[in-house]
Amino acid sequence: MTIENIGYILEVLKCGSISSAANKLFMSQPLLSQKIRNIEQELGIVIFNRYSTPISLTYAGEIFVKYAEEIIESKCNLCKEIEDINGGHSGRLRIGISTHRALYTLPQLLSEYRKEYPVVDVNIMDYSLTTFTDALLADQVDLAMISHGKINKNLEYTFLRRDKVILVGGMNTEIAQRFPVGETISIKQAENEKFVSVQEKFGFRMNQSEIFKAGGIDPEIVLETFNIDLACRLAIVSDFVSLCPEAHPLETEFLKKDSFYCYIKDQEYSRNFSICYRKGIFLPKYMRAFIEMAVKLYREP
Repeated sequence: MTIENIGYILEVLKCGSISSAANKLFMSQPLLSQKIRNIEQELGIVIFNRYSTPISLTYAGEIFVKYAEEIIESKCNLCKEIEDINGGHSGRLRIGISTHRALYTLPQLLSEYRKEYPVVDVNIMDYSLTTFTDALLADQVDLAMISHGKINKNLEYTFLRRDKVILVGGMNTEIAQRFPVGETISIKQAENEKFVSVQEKFGFRMNQSEIFKAGGIDPEIVLETFNIDLACRLAIVSDFVSLCPEAHPLETEFLKKDSFYCYIKDQEYSRNFSICYRKGIFLPKYMRAFIEMAVKLYREP
């Protein structure tokens, strides 16, 4: 039994059927079925319940997959350590980061990184907060740069900065007439404003709902968008308001010049911006260097 054969078993489990896995592996279904039967005969077990949809594991199959995943991870760690021994200046770096965060974070960081690691293959992958953890645990990304509240026990975190939650809006809103720019207020004082919000599938929407609930308000949401920056801009030009992490509007000249903003005093709702990765994996030199550069550029003094 080879590591390649182990990979076939894991791919079938991931795809949910032998036919789907065969298509993804670019081989015929009979050939893949025969490879699986050969493994089962070699071990003297049945790995899959073939008559369930999607395909499921037998008890023996569950034990097999548990150790198979450890073998695959050990192989990946071995390859990364060998790369590190050989210099650690080449390899693949898959970064998971939301689009709006990438706009402010990556240009300067990647510019510095490319100077030292010009041959590393960098892939930028956009995920919503609810899928970052899944992407890391499924080895779809190597590092994720996220704004988060709760900690996942299966991930390691390197803290970069703390994002306070602020409220932005047009200069003709009622709240802009009552408070100076940059004031710290209670969310209760914005209960009569009309809000532009990100859609419910995005992580910050959960944070926003918690703030509303704690403040005892249920404001009208007049528009939902797929992007925090877009929500801020629409709120400003339409004389509505929007909640967002501090990092976004204050780094945009358009928003600095033409908008009202204030801090929400419920500081327990501030969020950490961190780089995270899966526990137990070996980080080669070029990945460690990316984290170190991010800390140097963005960690608050």
